[in-house]
Amino acid sequence: MGVIATVGPFLLPDVLPRLRRAYPALRLYLVEDLTARLVEGLRAGKLDIVLLALPFEDYRNLETRALFQDPFKVALPNGHPHAAGRAVDIEQLRAEELLLLKEGHCLRDQALAACRLGDRRRVEGVEATSLHTLVQMVDNGLGITLLPQLAIDGGILKGTAIRILPTTGQTPSREIGLVWRRGTGRQREFELLASVLTQLVEERPRP
Repeated sequence: MGVIATVGPFLLPDVLPRLRRAYPALRLYLVEDLTARLVEGLRAGKLDIVLLALPFEDYRNLETRALFQDPFKVALPNGHPHAAGRAVDIEQLRAEELLLLKEGHCLRDQALAACRLGDRRRVEGVEATSLHTLVQMVDNGLGITLLPQLAIDGGILKGTAIRILPTTGQTPSREIGLVWRRGTGRQREFELLASVLTQLVEERPRP
């Protein structure tokens, strides 16, 4: 199974042990990569199924099953002017130094879309190669960012002084889902896996 780096480390350590207990014969071999390369591997038959954020660019000959919504929260360094409030207006983020992942990470595009910055050809400032690096940059006062709730619940803020706030109005989020090749003989297995993963996420204890 392929999985993107902004999902796997924060979801799988919790759900995989429970999945193995429920289905002892199940064997999942994991490959972590960017969305484009995972989808390419899926089309080439190198991967059977991929866990990623929806939507992606090309759904041709692929089946998708949405699992759950993963809301975004605003991550601010300790002492930031907005950190004293209870929520942050998305419009306020447009004037901030918004820290992002490098090109190729779907989370980058989702953060830009959430802040209504998708029309910017270039985003000023520095970029990170992983969510953990992004968190360290925020903690050191280099700017602010949007973090998925999945990573927050997964303990990515441990050891930091980062302040997490919701946004005002409609909460921006990404949709997490499974993708496989249309016409596969393992359709029923993948449908079952999607149902079980959805249930496990709903039952997941929140920190």
